Amino acid sequence: MVLLPMFNHLTGNITTKGAGRLVLDVGGVGYELAIPFSTSLALPDEGEVTVLVHHQMRDRPPSMQLFAFATEGERALFRSLISVPKIGPLRAIQILSGTRIDDFLDAVAASDKAAISKIKGIGAKTADLVILELQELVREREVKKRPAAAIDRPNIAAARAGLKELGCTPRAVSRLIEKAVADAGEEAAPQDLIRAALRYL
Repeated sequence: MVLLPMFNHLTGNITTKGAGRLVLDVGGVGYELAIPFSTSLALPDEGEVTVLVHHQMRDRPPSMQLFAFATEGERALFRSLISVPKIGPLRAIQILSGTRIDDFLDAVAASDKAAISKIKGIGAKTADLVILELQELVREREVKKRPAAAIDRPNIAAARAGLKELGCTPRAVSRLIEKAVADAGEEAAPQDLIRAALRYL
């Protein structure tokens, strides 16, 4: 299976919107897109809209599929789900249609196998894989929830300086600090933050 991110988003007029399906007219070309229930609820029945797109091609048989989402959160979770063994794109759409994103990620963060396995499209064995594979997405969500002021704590500033001394670029330092804070916590000592950050190099 080959993944080709040909489109990031599409803007056009809705010509058809049904259960799990959206047809968008973009410059006279009708794009048929598979959508989760949450996206269907978020979009109007007609008019011009912009949707985020995931494009996927299969080798056998040769085919192309387009999936559309109302928010980046939906698309990010979809992409994380299809990275899980035994979960294909249509099954991922089914999962997204059966749960709220925040509730789902809360269950993953808590390793709540019972709650996850109750969602249509996920069994007990798949729930274990979901919890394992989606930890990075959960960490990223937790980092985004943290107040910006946390980045200015003295211990974090010291860890940032330490990473720069080790030769990390400013861009890499910012990325590594976010991951280190998510793993070790805002109160961690500078050396512990640096140690956590270096695991991502």
